[in-house]
Amino acid sequence: MQKWKWFAIGEGLSKTFSSVLQKMVGMVAKVPGSFELPFLGSLVVGTVQMLGGALLATLLRKPLLTDRKLILGSLWFGFFGFLAGVAGVLTFSYEDAALGIVGFIFTMGIVLKALADWIFFKNVLNLRQWMGVGVYLVAGYALFNFPGFGSFTEPPVWVFIATIIPVTITANEIITRKMSMSQIAHPFVHNFWAGASTMFFALIGLSFVGVSTILSLSSILPVIVLIFLISGTNVIMMISFKLLSYDGGKTTLSLKTLIMTSWQLVTMVIVGVTFFGEPLTFGKLLSIPGFMAAYVLIDVPTWEVFVGKAKGLLRA
Repeated sequence: MQKWKWFAIGEGLSKTFSSVLQKMVGMVAKVPGSFELPFLGSLVVGTVQMLGGALLATLLRKPLLTDRKLILGSLWFGFFGFLAGVAGVLTFSYEDAALGIVGFIFTMGIVLKALADWIFFKNVLNLRQWMGVGVYLVAGYALFNFPGFGSFTEPPVWVFIATIIPVTITANEIITRKMSMSQIAHPFVHNFWAGASTMFFALIGLSFVGVSTILSLSSILPVIVLIFLISGTNVIMMISFKLLSYDGGKTTLSLKTLIMTSWQLVTMVIVGVTFFGEPLTFGKLLSIPGFMAAYVLIDVPTWEVFVGKAKGLLRA
């Protein structure tokens, strides 16, 4: 198997691990809806990411002051990463937030990307793509185990918060792809600037909300900080896998995203069922192939790859 596919799998697994760590913080802290802990988490993660990136880049003799456009892209990446991190910790601060459901919400980016192309760039969706959107919605309905209509009128707060994450993920995918088209920042240099950006916005957030909740958790604060330190190290791995999977712009973005997201979705369901007592329903199992089918139908390059492979098999 090509190296970029292994890196894509590694990115998916590291994202699952990140969500597990966020859920662990929520379970330990038990303060739903509080912004202090998400901002603290972003501060710790950003600091680890910045210092780790600087140390590793120095050891490999990679200059931190690289092309200005690449630095700007890394700073924007850090900002969107900050938003995703805050939304992740907020989501799992609610006790009933399920890993399997949140994992599926993450995949909403495939629909958001298609709708953005249609609304802002006049790339009209064809019938096949609309069918893909329909398949995705059915898969989402199955994920919630085919609930009655009334259940959708008042969804849990954490569902709304979790939808922020695919928006930021989509933005960062675009930034990363733009950066990798011609020249790409070394993964550790990118981590340094992205971490600095995350830390900066976390400090601004903390200056506005204060630290009252954090101080009230003084007895368990070392455990929470340790989890965030592990999360920061994991973020370095996650972003490094992301950049390496593009293979200098040679990678097909669509296939990379499909592989990464599928592994993330599958592992989040497995971990949720195995370690957090989440129910394994037929609908949840059905949602996984439903997402994959929807992705193939919606994403044009992926559809063309699958059609090309099918034609090759028929000719053989």
